[in-house]
Amino acid sequence: MLDLTIFDQQCLTRPSACLPSVSEAQEEPIFSSEPKLTHKETHRTMTRTLPIRILAIGAIQLFTLSFARGSFGQQYIQSAVAFAGDPAPGTAGGTYRNPTLGRHSINASGDVVFDASISGGIGGRGIFVDSSGIDRPVVLSGDIAPDSGGKTFTNPDSPSLNSQGDIVFRSSLSGGTGMSGLFVESAGGISSTVMRFEPAPGTGGAIYNGFVCPSINDSGDVAFQSNLSGGVPAPGPGLFVRSGAVDRVVALTGDLVPGTAFTYSSVGCPFLSDNGDVAFFAHYIDGPVVRVGVFLDSAGIDRIIASFGEVAPSTGGGAYEVVGNNPGIDSAGTVVFQSAVNGGTVGASFGLFRDSSGIDTSIALEG
Repeated sequence: MLDLTIFDQQCLTRPSACLPSVSEAQEEPIFSSEPKLTHKETHRTMTRTLPIRILAIGAIQLFTLSFARGSFGQQYIQSAVAFAGDPAPGTAGGTYRNPTLGRHSINASGDVVFDASISGGIGGRGIFVDSSGIDRPVVLSGDIAPDSGGKTFTNPDSPSLNSQGDIVFRSSLSGGTGMSGLFVESAGGISSTVMRFEPAPGTGGAIYNGFVCPSINDSGDVAFQSNLSGGVPAPGPGLFVRSGAVDRVVALTGDLVPGTAFTYSSVGCPFLSDNGDVAFFAHYIDGPVVRVGVFLDSAGIDRIIASFGEVAPSTGGGAYEVVGNNPGIDSAGTVVFQSAVNGGTVGASFGLFRDSSGIDTSIALEG
């Protein structure tokens, strides 16, 4: 399954806006590669030939667009997932107040997970799954958290799901201790995965100090970004993968950028493939200039996928200018990313590109 993420246009002019902090859960919706035909369908004819399903958001609604080739061209089917004011299951009469906050994720089966604030009823905030038009609650504020001595979830958000339907999410816990963590819902119920204040590997003694943008693959491995406290020297945010009970570091602020003498000045959200590879974007400092690139970690070895100033394929000599955040990755290690392009035969433009085994090709260019 190849997951893509909508490119935020502000990244073209303000790259720092593309780096989430641990206090921010707002992320873009995820694309997935297989169509879903469900309830509330609307059919229209398209001239494009994009076999892709989009998880989209609006001010008051969440919906999918499924693209499938038809006899008379391209058709897409708009399928409603959630509207503000819809009943929120498991909340004793509550309704979705805003089902567009935080993260929304879709898997190959067309199941959609999302978090939402709740009006009325109980819970206040929760995570929900829509499967074939039927919503169910995953977790609500006020539910008892596992392995917590009776503490409750207070702000569950940022869900991601895999093809088996396992869901990872983050939440703070009641009790006034500042405790928070990542949790996974699977067939066996909800279990804790990694908690704040646990030791972070490869950091000289630092501890996790909050989490952002977790993702889960079909093996149940979880990738995440975390702020860090302590360590020698005290590092900035880092990217990690937990597999079973073992964590490994993917990239830390201050690590050397592969093949250069520069260091990462910040690292963005990790995107985890089913074979354990991690795609991510990061900023690094080249003299007085802050540059941005897309990177791949495979078996603990990082390499540059695309970076500022490199030649962009099919652009007549144009160069990557601002490489987009939130790359997609499949189980073969193919990485898809967007980037602004400058120069060559395309002038100032942007496009969608694919890297396979170190060879970049263009998928689509503006115009």
